Amino acid sequence: MRIHLLDEGPTAVVPDEFATALRSGQVLRIAYVDRNTITTSREVEPMGYIGKGRDWYLVAWCRLRDGVRAFRGDRISMAEPTGEKPPQRPLHPEDLGIVHGVLREVSPIGEIAKRRHYGVGTPILVGRVEAKPLQPGGPMEFASIRIITHDVERLTRFYETVTGTTALRPAPVFSEIRTGTCVIAIGSPATVAILGDQAPRPSSNDSLIIEFLVPDVDADFARLRAALENIVLEPTTMPWGNRSTLFRDPDGNLVNLFSRPAN
Repeated sequence: MRIHLLDEGPTAVVPDEFATALRSGQVLRIAYVDRNTITTSREVEPMGYIGKGRDWYLVAWCRLRDGVRAFRGDRISMAEPTGEKPPQRPLHPEDLGIVHGVLREVSPIGEIAKRRHYGVGTPILVGRVEAKPLQPGGPMEFASIRIITHDVERLTRFYETVTGTTALRPAPVFSEIRTGTCVIAIGSPATVAILGDQAPRPSSNDSLIIEFLVPDVDADFARLRAALENIVLEPTTMPWGNRSTLFRDPDGNLVNLFSRPAN
């Protein structure tokens, strides 16, 4: 099996033994060696294969990490089909932990496919990112708000519950909640250790409010109430017309759910 890049450059080649396993259309059991040389056994649901330079990656839903992961081919020491057929899952370009690449779905014979879900056995061709380049002297782009916490997983689960969105977890020390209009990045102190004494301190915010625009404040408050430990303001119509409820996340950061007046 070959994975052709959309940009110029060498072709990434998948070893025959892995290509056979990937073509099986089944959940795979793999042995994967991470960057710290620790080997883990994982069951993964293949979603596609991509090439970057001379490397190839298996894009799959990792059941161990409960999310999309891109596994470097040279770190997969074993791959065997389990006999189980995986479900179809949506795959978006931002799900990939590989910075460079235009995600395109193609059929096994190379024709462009129009399906929204990426099925097992469907290769993905990747070239250079087509993101809008920033122009010198032009406006900057707002990227995200990052919260530093001692417990990344706890805070990530909290915001998954609040937003109804599954987080991206590219590493144990970092996650992102992408709502479509904003990104909440959640990181451990290790991600800002280079800042030394000037690094943000977890659980010490007393000036920032994280705000979500929702269609029905009362409905979301009812849905979340059992998960909220510190309710600051129950649903209230503000003097300027917005309907709001405020509460604190597990680290004490203030969160505002609000809706605007209908007229």
